Amino acid sequence: TQMATFSAKSILFFLTFSLISTFSFSQVITMQTTGFAYQYVEGNYWSDWTDFEPTQMPIVIDIDHDQIVIYSAETQIYDVMKAEGSSYDEDGDEFLSFYCVNEDGIACRIRLAMLNSQGGRYQFYVDFDDMRWVYNVYIVE
Repeated sequence: TQMATFSAKSILFFLTFSLISTFSFSQVITMQTTGFAYQYVEGNYWSDWTDFEPTQMPIVIDIDHDQIVIYSAETQIYDVMKAEGSSYDEDGDEFLSFYCVNEDGIACRIRLAMLNSQGGRYQFYVDFDDMRWVYNVYIVE
């Protein structure tokens, strides 16, 4: 609905201002990955996170189209269905969460993290029911 889209756009704008102090007022935010790790469900438990592997690929958040695209070897396209707001963990790290659907219609959650406990560096999480991955990222200006 129009109301849900407006809400997602409003939260994405909030994300922009709270995570990026040098925001350039564009409707597209581009990030670059520097590392990648993942974990998956084994039986009834999550595996340990893998060690980070070096990566270098762009992630684009398109506010106008409520879409997030990760330009990995196989392009990942996520439609933002609902902005879920922000939260803080016990370390003071901020997480902005979005309920999304990928190009195959599978629901997931995308979380953007500003790790205040680690000097303000950024991470980008993609969480499915049985697998999740995380990218270390920086904002491309």
